[in-house]
Amino acid sequence: MTRVQNHVKVRYFATGMSFRSLAFTFRVDHYTIGKLVEEVCDALWIKLRATHLGVPNQDRFRQISSKFNARWNFPNCIGCVDGKHIEIKCPPKSGTMYYNYKHFY
Repeated sequence: MTRVQNHVKVRYFATGMSFRSLAFTFRVDHYTIGKLVEEVCDALWIKLRATHLGVPNQDRFRQISSKFNARWNFPNCIGCVDGKHIEIKCPPKSGTMYYNYKHFY
């Protein structure tokens, strides 16, 4: 592995620069950048998947759902996407509690 390849990998994961920006910085094709990043992601997945990314089972889903319900009052929820607004039917007599800047409840 060349020195440039090592720098590309570290720079991408440290800064999150786009593949095109890294290609200009290191004077290599953006496709090559993508292949290098893919190589690192594959290695991380192989090494860390058992420890940090276990496959959830029914008990785990119930535990996650119970935490969402306790903290946010969202029953039967097992995950969320940050920054995404999803239109929901607001509970009766909730006023503007569920109203957001996108102008829907």
